[in-house]
Parts: sequence; structure tokens; C-alpha cells
Amino acid sequence: MKQSPLSRIMMSAAIITGFYLMAAGTAYADKASAAAKRDEQIESRFKKADKDSNGKLTLDEAKAGMPRVAKNFDKIKTGSNDFVTLDEVKAAAKKE
Repeated sequence: MKQSPLSRIMMSAAIITGFYLMAAGTAYADKASAAAKRDEQIESRFKKADKDSNGKLTLDEAKAGMPRVAKNFDKIKTGSNDFVTLDEVKAAAKKE
């Protein structure tokens, strides 16, 4: 059966669209995987730096175990407290 020129164009467009969606899905999965790995690393480093295991890093704990957090301590903390939480550190990392 012979295809019309319009059919061939539509078929080509569908194939190209399929490849684009596949590539976009792969890029999204890669980005999600990288974010999960980043969060795992933050959790591990936070746990080691949190010397009293209270779920909060003081500036001194951050200086000793997470120097980038210490450097940006006032930007990361959301309240008027004197500590940062794991969620605050993750949120700040997500913005980078």
C-alpha cells in the first residue's frame, strides 16, 4: 500500500516526537537520580557533623563537619534560632 506524502510526514513527526520524549524522560530520571544521591550525601555528612545527635547543627558543628554549610549558615537557617536542620540544608542544596 502506497502512503501519501502527508502520511509519511505525520509518521516522521511521530517518530521524532517519540525520540524527544524518550530523551526528555531519560534526562529527568538522571536529574532525579542525581538529586537523590546529593540528598544521601547530605544526610550522611549531616549525621556525622551532628555530634550530639539532636537533629540540629550549630555553627560550631557545621564548621567542624560541613564547612560549606558553616560558610552559608545564616542564609540556610530559616528561623531566629542558632542551628540549621537537615531539611534546611537539603532545601539550600536544592536551590544551587
